[in-house]
Amino acid sequence: MKTTNTDSHIFGSDDRPVFRIIVYCLSLAFSVLIASLETLRPTTSGFSFHLSWRTLLTFFIAVAVFVPCFKTIFLSPNKRGRVAGMALVVVVGLVSFLFPLRFVPTEEFGALFTGLSIAVCFLSTIGGILFVISRFLNADERQTELEAQAPKV
Repeated sequence: MKTTNTDSHIFGSDDRPVFRIIVYCLSLAFSVLIASLETLRPTTSGFSFHLSWRTLLTFFIAVAVFVPCFKTIFLSPNKRGRVAGMALVVVVGLVSFLFPLRFVPTEEFGALFTGLSIAVCFLSTIGGILFVISRFLNADERQTELEAQAPKV
């Protein structure tokens, strides 16, 4: 295993193998997501999935885009590159979520957006709770480290 300069990145060299796994798994997941969106075709009842050679081509193009993107996000010391990579991931995620909405009949939009609003509120609440718990645990960890470093009398 090659050694790396741990000062050049926010993670230590011992974390890099884990991030390599994360990079390839996330790239695979996003590539499958993009390829599945390519298979969507409108029908009278909404939409259906149709696999074709374009699906495979879309998958490989997505892999070629997302592997470097996630490598930049997780392994690059360049903050600007990480922010740009995250922006790309967020945009692709939002577009992937909203793209199938074009197959929803317009009379269903009211109920759909009511449900989406409830889901956003619920997930935001859960995210806020997790954020508060994370801050509490980090503060407790810092306090424990300070107590351990303090000279004992």
